Amino acid sequence: MTGSKYVCKPRHEIDTIDLRIIQCHSRDSRTSYREISSVVGITPNAIKERINKMVCNGIIQSFIVNINPGLFRYEKECHLTVKHSYKK
Repeated sequence: MTGSKYVCKPRHEIDTIDLRIIQCHSRDSRTSYREISSVVGITPNAIKERINKMVCNGIIQSFIVNINPGLFRYEKECHLTVKHSYKK
């Protein structure tokens, strides 16, 4: 986040509140801060702050839109996940 007021820490600890926020956003990335706050039990502003910190620290890397490939007449669909760990 350019110009962010947050100090990005590469080893930011994720607590249970962060996990609950991530679970809400995993189901629907358009979920409002108010909706998430009613599930998690903290204010919408606190939700916004936590999400911004998680984005800043690389915990949340993107918000994704899934499309219906049939509407675009795609005949095939492929999902690929690659995990790589390099240690010296």
